[in-house]
Amino acid sequence: MAESKNDKLVKDIVKRYGETLDLKSSPYVIVEIIRQFSSKLDGGIAASCAPPGGPPKVLDPLNIVKELKAKVAEVNRLSATLEKTMKTKAATKTAKATISLFVSRMQEWSSSTAALDIRSG
Repeated sequence: MAESKNDKLVKDIVKRYGETLDLKSSPYVIVEIIRQFSSKLDGGIAASCAPPGGPPKVLDPLNIVKELKAKVAEVNRLSATLEKTMKTKAATKTAKATISLFVSRMQEWSSSTAALDIRSG
């Protein structure tokens, strides 16, 4: 029986690289084999090596725009929430500083009026 073109290529690859490929120790051997022998395969590399799950799906530009709009809206919502949180924290910090200043002034006033009470008594 006559040897097919692919059978001859397989024999050439086995002769050159051995019967077993150790892709852990030499992962690029397979790339080298594909580059070197792909043009000689029947049907070409695309016909013999389809990706798992079939060819990649063509993306619809309208769906991409819709997804982008949704993501932009989400970022805007998050940004507004962050800005509100920052304003609230800033207001809380300002309120705490004002209360602290008020308390210290009251303590000063209290100690100065206590001194007056002592002098006038």
